[in-house]
Amino acid sequence: MPRLGKIDECKCGLLARMAEDPRNAVDFDPQLNEYHIMRKGDGGYSLIYFCPFCGGRAPKSQRSSLFQRLTDAERHRLTELTRNLRTVQDVIAALGEPDVKGLSMAVTTPEKDGVPETTQSYPVMTYTKLSDVANINVRVYPTDRVVITFQGKAMLVQQTHEVHVSPSAKPPEPEPQIDTRKRYDVYCIEPNREIVVYRNALFKGAGTLLPPPGGRMYPDFLELEQSNSQSIFISRSSIFRFCQPGTAVMAEVVAPGQSEGR
Repeated sequence: MPRLGKIDECKCGLLARMAEDPRNAVDFDPQLNEYHIMRKGDGGYSLIYFCPFCGGRAPKSQRSSLFQRLTDAERHRLTELTRNLRTVQDVIAALGEPDVKGLSMAVTTPEKDGVPETTQSYPVMTYTKLSDVANINVRVYPTDRVVITFQGKAMLVQQTHEVHVSPSAKPPEPEPQIDTRKRYDVYCIEPNREIVVYRNALFKGAGTLLPPPGGRMYPDFLELEQSNSQSIFISRSSIFRFCQPGTAVMAEVVAPGQSEGR
């Protein structure tokens, strides 16, 4: 099979005619310089690489022009910055907490020697503030080992219209931060639906118990140091309230259908 670069570009014009015909599912994106086959329902598309009539190459995509390019010097700097980072703990110790987490990356292994194709999803941590032109993506494997890649940031598209901002507009207020150095009364729901209170407890940390293949981005359990200085682990989802020790909870139980104004 000839290499893609050695195949002449389509000159028959069929792709352009198909894109102009509203009866066809072919669309042309002038910004990306790409022809797409549009899917019904979800608004997605498949990229067309070759003309179905003459076999010529579709026009060269301009998709890469929408992203920043890393210079050799910047690529070298980022490589040195992440050279000896092998585990999640190494990454966080060197780079701090990620700017974006909770994403995942799917890796597909093609069929080979009778073994069917498999797709595995891995958690990804992303650092967006360590480079002006690139994001640092950290793919996390089940053993907490990591693979680090650099990706050019999306180029900002210059707007052609004016944006008017109200002088009275205020930036959103930051979310309040909970001081985990303090002790709290922690209210939890047990599996039998009983409510228990851990008095004067201290949040010590978080962890995941035996993470499955693919890992987990968010820990399942929280470590509490009780008032007797002994620690226990509780399910994160069991907590429904915590407050300063000794705080009187003034909540009122409202029966179903009872008016809130009563």
